[in-house]
Amino acid sequence: SYYTPNNAPHYFWTDEEIALPQLSSTSMRFVGWKDDSSGSIYTSTLLTSSTSRIVLTEEWEYKITYYYTDGRVYLTETITTSEFASKGYVAALSPIDDPNINPATGSFWRTSDGTTMYNPSDPIPLTGNLELYATQ
Repeated sequence: SYYTPNNAPHYFWTDEEIALPQLSSTSMRFVGWKDDSSGSIYTSTLLTSSTSRIVLTEEWEYKITYYYTDGRVYLTETITTSEFASKGYVAALSPIDDPNINPATGSFWRTSDGTTMYNPSDPIPLTGNLELYATQ
């Protein structure tokens, strides 16, 4: 067997129990190892069969937190790497009912550092957990 980081597939051809590596990240939560053919998630060990190849892919969970303009949490949602891969992006929420935003002028979402802005329903790429703030 061999291991390649960065969500690349991992191939196993053995009839022994394998202790799977436990991965960690400061920007997302490691869920486990996803069997590409069955969709099963393995968290610690895997008993494999030498008669077939098993392909495992890292499964991570991203957390997206949306905030009102006053800093209160509006919504927190999670998305796994499998869900993200099927879409390629996460769509931003539509404008929220925030009393600090004038609906006549519109609103958008900004990242916590203020460098990136998203209009409602813009596709948002994910590389880790994300915080978005309602802004006018």
